[in-house]
Amino acid sequence: MELFVHGFPSDVAALRFEWAWQHPSSSRRLPAPPTRRPREQPISFALRTLPRLLRAPPWSRLPLRLRWLRPGPRPPLEPAPPPHVVVEEGEGLPGAGPRPRRGRGKGKDTPPQEEAPPTMKCDLCQE
Repeated sequence: MELFVHGFPSDVAALRFEWAWQHPSSSRRLPAPPTRRPREQPISFALRTLPRLLRAPPWSRLPLRLRWLRPGPRPPLEPAPPPHVVVEEGEGLPGAGPRPRRGRGKGKDTPPQEEAPPTMKCDLCQE
């Protein structure tokens, strides 16, 4: 994975963007979808399609962020993304830590969490 786009208002909006990005010729959002060149790598085609999707409604109105996962030289995006799209660099989403594990049983890898003792307060004076 080279980059990801985030900042969508809902999961549905993100999934619609992802579907249009994966199926640009079938999407109604792109009036003139790009055609894949002979011997073009799939990632090159996706990077060529991305700026056009970011400029197409309804995504042209959203405050999206484009995050490159690897530092260093990267392929140019032509045409350039819209000016309101913030281009970032780094691993993962900013401020996102590891997600809690979901499952039926307790995970063997996670240590048991200690609970803080409850503090007793007076209902009248709050001390």
